[in-house]
Amino acid sequence: MSLSTGKGRLVLVLMMAVCIVAGCGTPPPCNVDSAQVEQARGEYEAAKVKSDSQAAEVEALEARLATISVDVVSDAELAEMKQRLEELKKGSGR
Repeated sequence: MSLSTGKGRLVLVLMMAVCIVAGCGTPPPCNVDSAQVEQARGEYEAAKVKSDSQAAEVEALEARLATISVDVVSDAELAEMKQRLEELKKGSGR
């Protein structure tokens, strides 16, 4: 029994050694046309420019939103202002 177990372990160790030594091998060469590479680079650059401009636009819109939201009057303030306007109109004789 111990002989077959020893042989099994030896075979396992040898198989592992072969796998480690063999590895994955060298990768196959990349057969891509240089025109395709340049086209991909151009598309990347165009997308990057578009992304940068959209990011700038987002920042500008967020700043605009911040200034507009400061100018917005709440409903309670609007009602108070209308009431004050009516009081002023009555006082001026209109």
